[in-house]
Amino acid sequence: MPESQGAQQDYRPDEERESIWSIARRLRNWYAWIFSIEYLLFLGLTIWDEVHYQTGDNALQTVLAVRRGMTANILDIVASAYVILEGVMLAQWLKERDQRKEREAVKLNQQWQAWYERQQAAFRDGRPFDEPPPAGPGAGPHRRNGR
Repeated sequence: MPESQGAQQDYRPDEERESIWSIARRLRNWYAWIFSIEYLLFLGLTIWDEVHYQTGDNALQTVLAVRRGMTANILDIVASAYVILEGVMLAQWLKERDQRKEREAVKLNQQWQAWYERQQAAFRDGRPFDEPPPAGPGAGPHRRNGR
């Protein structure tokens, strides 16, 4: 099957994106959760740092200092949530790719086993056997290291 056909068969609308920085539709809720958790953790750490180590000022000055700290780091939180999500997506894609390869290998091995059994039955019965072996990657179940 040509690669373009395989790509068309793998198309899923929930994976659609508008740009490299967009999030797949099916993962938007996950992104929101990751972002929110990171934001709240960072907010808590910023407040803790400001209250205990930075200012001895009044509440308004502390709130403004926390706001400045959060504003300065919001892009870091956005980017890290995106990187985490992309990492999860990459891991999922690698797992699906490995599973697909495994299914293809099992299918090819079954084809070779069936072909071999037909060949052996023909040899036992003294019949000629001119059926070509199954085609596929590796040209055989025992091919290794390019041999």
